[in-house]
Amino acid sequence: MRSNRRALAHGAALGATVGAILGLWGSVQPARADAVADFYRGKTVTVVVGFSTGNGADSYARLLSRYMSKHIPGNPTLIVQNMPGAGSLVAANYLYAVARKDGTVFGIFNRNVPFEPIRGNEQAKFDSRKFTWIGSTNAEPSLCLAWHALPIKSWTDTQTREFTVAATGLNANSGLVRGGAQPGARHQDQGDHGLSGRQRDVVRHGAR
Repeated sequence: MRSNRRALAHGAALGATVGAILGLWGSVQPARADAVADFYRGKTVTVVVGFSTGNGADSYARLLSRYMSKHIPGNPTLIVQNMPGAGSLVAANYLYAVARKDGTVFGIFNRNVPFEPIRGNEQAKFDSRKFTWIGSTNAEPSLCLAWHALPIKSWTDTQTREFTVAATGLNANSGLVRGGAQPGARHQDQGDHGLSGRQRDVVRHGAR
C-alpha cells in the first residue's frame, strides 16, 4: 500500500514537472514567433534570381513571392531582383559576399552551382556549406542522349570514347556531366557569355 502511495506521489510529481515544462514551452513559442513577426513586419524581402526575366526560374520566383509572404510571420513584402550571369554564378557570389545576412534576402540559382567550388571553378567565390538551404520549387530529371549510330551505348563508354556534348552555358543543367565523364567527353558551350578562357575550358572539358 505504501509503495503504491509512493508511486502515485512520484507520478504526480513527474506529471507536475512535465506540465510545467510544457507550459514553459508554450509560453516561449508565442514569444519567439512574436519576435520573428516583429522583425519582418513592414520589411521587404528580396528574392534574388540568377536568371533574366521570363526564365523558368524567374517564373518560380515570382510565383513564390506572391504567396510566401503569407507563411512568414509579420507578412513582409517580397520582391524579385533578377541578377543573370554565368548560369546564375553571379547571383550565388552576390548572395555569399554582398547580400544582407539578416533573413531579408533569399536566392534562387542553378542547382549545379553549389558544385562549382569542388570542380575547381575559380570564379565561384563561396563556400556552399554556408548557405542555408530552404527547399526546391520543383524536381525534374536530366537526360544525356547519344545518337543511335554512335558507339556510345552506356555511361561507361563516355569515359573511354570521345563524346561531344552541347551545353547551353556555364553551370547550365546540360553541363552537369562535365568533369565526371572524362577523359572522353568534350563539351561545346553554345554561348560563352563573356567568360574567361579558364571558364570556357571548364565548360567544354571539365575542371582539371
